[in-house]
Amino acid sequence: MNRRRFCNVLGAIVLLAFAWTGPTQAGTVRGQAVFGLWSYDVVGSAPSFRFRVDKSEIYHVFQVQQKLRDLRSAAVFDYAPTNGGFLPDFASDLFLEGFISDPIAFYSNGDADPTPTTIDNDIPDGVNSSQISFSFPGAGIEVIGSQGSSVLFEDNSPSNNAGLGKYYATLSSSNIGFEPAVPRSFSQIALNVQQASETEIFTGGNPPVAPYSFELPTDAVVNSRVGPHRFDLRAEGTVTQEVLDVYMAEGFGNYFDSVQVLANGTISLPNTSIVGPASSNVEISAYIYMEALVSTPIGSASDYGTILASLTAYDNASPEVVQFQSGLSGSPDYGFSRMGDIAIVEYRILSSGDPDYVLGMSTARCKLVAHLPILLDTSKEYFLSPFVALLRVALVNPDTVPGNFASVSAQVFHPVTPDQSQVKLYVPAGYALSMNDPDGPNDLILAAIKGDPDLDGIIGSVDQSTLIAAYTGPLGGSGYTPATPDNLATFDFDGDGDIDCSDYQELVAGWSAGGSPSAFSGCDNDSDSDGVADADDGCAGTPVGAMVSAIGCLRGDFNQDGIVSGGDAAGLTDCMAGLFRFPNPTPPNTLAACLNTFDFDGDYDVDLEDYAEFQRQVQ
Repeated sequence: MNRRRFCNVLGAIVLLAFAWTGPTQAGTVRGQAVFGLWSYDVVGSAPSFRFRVDKSEIYHVFQVQQKLRDLRSAAVFDYAPTNGGFLPDFASDLFLEGFISDPIAFYSNGDADPTPTTIDNDIPDGVNSSQISFSFPGAGIEVIGSQGSSVLFEDNSPSNNAGLGKYYATLSSSNIGFEPAVPRSFSQIALNVQQASETEIFTGGNPPVAPYSFELPTDAVVNSRVGPHRFDLRAEGTVTQEVLDVYMAEGFGNYFDSVQVLANGTISLPNTSIVGPASSNVEISAYIYMEALVSTPIGSASDYGTILASLTAYDNASPEVVQFQSGLSGSPDYGFSRMGDIAIVEYRILSSGDPDYVLGMSTARCKLVAHLPILLDTSKEYFLSPFVALLRVALVNPDTVPGNFASVSAQVFHPVTPDQSQVKLYVPAGYALSMNDPDGPNDLILAAIKGDPDLDGIIGSVDQSTLIAAYTGPLGGSGYTPATPDNLATFDFDGDGDIDCSDYQELVAGWSAGGSPSAFSGCDNDSDSDGVADADDGCAGTPVGAMVSAIGCLRGDFNQDGIVSGGDAAGLTDCMAGLFRFPNPTPPNTLAACLNTFDFDGDYDVDLEDYAEFQRQVQ
């Protein structure tokens, strides 16, 4: 297996290992940050998992609900029977009198306050307080005779759950309730990996007798800031001797040993159905915009980064899984593989004058668009999950010298309604999404129609005018202007990262307001009959039958003088980065301009094959 395929396969294994959130999770967001050591052997012809050592911090609604159940159980079934049937006057008594031994039981993973190390007070939001995350309205009540609906413990703020609302535990039920916040604030949850105690090695059900304990490198940053409409993800760190010692003690595998840092965010939508005319092939889609940095040590072949976006639907009644994923995997020095149809809006390897430049590192800054369509059946109910993750991997072996450093980071944007109260997924006209989640919230997602920014369910003149105002032109064109993430999500029908005439024609094809669209001559006409509408065409009057790019210019004609000649060779030299490597031209030249002009074989690089084709085109 070559290095490129090797990295892609193992990156996918690691990312998918953290993607599943469980079919019964309440509708919410989740963030996770991990520092891990992984080892594989080859058994037969396939990799076999040897061991995994992880330290992680997770915001996960299961954990929040379980902590409320634990507090309720300690108060009702442990404390009350030994105290005349009454609950304690102070929640701290549960800890101080030994009914709860771990102070983390009083702490929500979504709370921005510092993690308690003990419990010694009952001040709301106080340091080491029993009410740092959960208030205690059930203080002092008598178990027998009180109303079963009495709330015992609840989140002290919706911000513990990204502004969605508050979870609560009642006297009579072990089921955890949910109270939506009105209005929702959609605050972000800040997560930082905590120094962990002993962490067991997991080996497929047969862990070693002695667990390992190691500290995170002092420069490690592994965090996820998550909210439904935005994820801020970052993962970086150094391979230290302390983490290498775990491998020295356990032994290296014969296939794949690595240190990884991972950060991810997901929106979880259980019990979700597509509602509308009966069909087994209804396309819904997510649209995700990302601004990312991927850094690896200069010249290192054993470090790579992966950026992954996916939309997955798990059938509630069967093992069926429907998924579409897109992303990048690789490094600036050795090139990237594209997964799915990820669109690269911008790409640049940083120079020493950039504020994000790190000495000794190759760092690529990119803007990416992931259009994620899947087909659903109206007769089924799904657990639906848009998911984004960043992974940094450093391969290690017995000769590895401590010190390799790498990082990945991204800001990820989901399209939202104008009041930012709901995240948009896209469905065909006449369809909607329905959530039937008893643990709530059920209005986290809005089913929108592509091309319908005013959300009236009709494609008409207002939508046409809005698209024309948001028109960017094709990527790499001289008139290209960037669009906002929300405008891209609404109007970029083909997921190529721009709003051009092909998107305009898709909007017109979906016209449902009655009457006819107004004329837009730039996209209605193709004066030189080269297959590129006039508004998108950067080179009018190209010869009939000539091979033209997405901007209507001759392939190979970088200076756009109407011929492919030696005068374009300087542009080819500037664009040519080699096999698998994205062009990194000198500004103001761009990746898109290079690919439009010189990527003759459409493989997202400019290499020797493209050079040979350019020579054939020279007049």
